[in-house]
Amino acid sequence: MRRQIREHIADPDFNALTLAANNHISVKTLQMKFAAAGTTPAATIRAVRLEFARHLIDRGNTVPRATFDRGCRQPSAFARAFRRQYGTPPSRHSSLHAPDES
Repeated sequence: MRRQIREHIADPDFNALTLAANNHISVKTLQMKFAAAGTTPAATIRAVRLEFARHLIDRGNTVPRATFDRGCRQPSAFARAFRRQYGTPPSRHSSLHAPDES
């Protein structure tokens, strides 16, 4: 299912309901499958998106570009989630991981 999440990374409407429908299971069954792994569908989707955005920033993309490319409509929500996940705002992460231009 993580593969499916990655395939829909830029779709801001992709959520647990969509993931369940794509796998022909109920949302409750999806939640139980993720609970067995100690997480939720929403938390996994968010983590995959943040991981993708961090990867983009690490490769020199701007924070706004990474925000948009990961399917986020609200930059402030992205910044809060990024800070919660990685302990630093995306703008600070960007300056710490800027590609070496030498």
